[in-house]
Amino acid sequence: MPAFPTRSVGMDATPPDPGRGRSILLLVTGGIAAYKACFLVRLLTEAGCAVRVAMTRAATRFVTPLTFEALSGQPVGESLWGEGGERPLDHIQWARAADLMLVAPATANFLAKMAHGLANDLPSTLVSAASSPVIVAPAMNDHMWASAANQENLQTLRQRGVQVIEPGTGWLACGTVAEGRLAEPEAIVAEVLARLVPGPLAGTKVLVTAGPTYEPIDAVRFIGNRSSGRMGIALADVARELGADVTLLLGPTEVPPPAGVRVERFATASELAALVRQHAPQADAIAMAAAVADFRPAQARAGKMKKDAGPPAIELTPTEDVLASLGRAKPAGQFLIGFVLETGDDTAVEEQTRRKLARKNLDLACGNHAGRPGEGFGSDTNRMYLWGRDERGSWVGPAGKREVASAIWRRALHVAAAPEVTGAADPTDAGHEDRGSDGARHAVPPRAGRSRETAS
Repeated sequence: MPAFPTRSVGMDATPPDPGRGRSILLLVTGGIAAYKACFLVRLLTEAGCAVRVAMTRAATRFVTPLTFEALSGQPVGESLWGEGGERPLDHIQWARAADLMLVAPATANFLAKMAHGLANDLPSTLVSAASSPVIVAPAMNDHMWASAANQENLQTLRQRGVQVIEPGTGWLACGTVAEGRLAEPEAIVAEVLARLVPGPLAGTKVLVTAGPTYEPIDAVRFIGNRSSGRMGIALADVARELGADVTLLLGPTEVPPPAGVRVERFATASELAALVRQHAPQADAIAMAAAVADFRPAQARAGKMKKDAGPPAIELTPTEDVLASLGRAKPAGQFLIGFVLETGDDTAVEEQTRRKLARKNLDLACGNHAGRPGEGFGSDTNRMYLWGRDERGSWVGPAGKREVASAIWRRALHVAAAPEVTGAADPTDAGHEDRGSDGARHAVPPRAGRSRETAS
């Protein structure tokens, strides 16, 4: 049964030794940046982590195993056949015991082996047997980094939930200044510790939808919208950073998905609905940030329509209201977040946001403007009105979409921890209070002649 956290938890608390009691398995592959892995071992050990190292044969040409043994205080794995008093299969226990597996540096060759499931040496066998989170920090020549094959392999790994720490730009071994340099050890360790420290969403399964839907008119034309997917992608990324196990359903957008989340793609509203029905029963929280078309052509034409035939008559039919379906079927303990896009002023946004929460049985509704500079579609920033089932509302932003996403999850945790409000089927009834666009708390008046509304 879904169970979103129902206690108020701080989102920014970090213990002084965040890695204490955690086991890291560091896989070092054969690139010139292998020497930086020595700094990784030192920094992780200082953070309290227990670090074990396994190396490819090529990596031992750059740094000796003895160096890593001295830094980690643990034997270093080099061969599938065992070393010293260890039996050949003892190393598989390393994969089982690890809280996190880090590949740094990760060469193009090793990334290809990971993507295709090859396991012909100790590090590739260990990563194939991984049951813990896996982070890779690539380092290679800039042309190798940008190659189509390498990018496809990285995309495959991201879709499987592997977190990729992007390389930086700097001096490369080939003598050029370009992208491909291993990320700085401090930045890599920060990402590792962020995955290790239990966040307020640890143990929570989160489902996020993002991006537009494209409803085909013919073979080349479609009905769509200007959504970039950035807000939903930010929600997925922040949820992952807070410890959640995140699945992102992503529509047609050029914005890349975040690392460390599972990604499934959709194009139409019906495809999204099918994916939501598949994943929603297992989710503790669902954030429906996708911009779903309300209507689609009743019949998509085969081939391309010719303009010399004159303007076509396109019959439209409603798409499935996925959010309303989720609200009707929502099990106890599941937290549902919906989004509202409004073209009116702040008061209109607030009213529509409150109504949507009531009509669709949401726990949190987030409303924003369409078409204002710095807000809504296509922008890197946003401004949102958050209204929860606790009958409290407030504006967030303008701020970067990641900052707004953090505020949304913070608000969700507070709403989940608040006692249930009874007798509030529609927040536009009299007697409710809200902090509106003027910043003051005021009663929301009843709507004259209000009739019963159904989910749309």
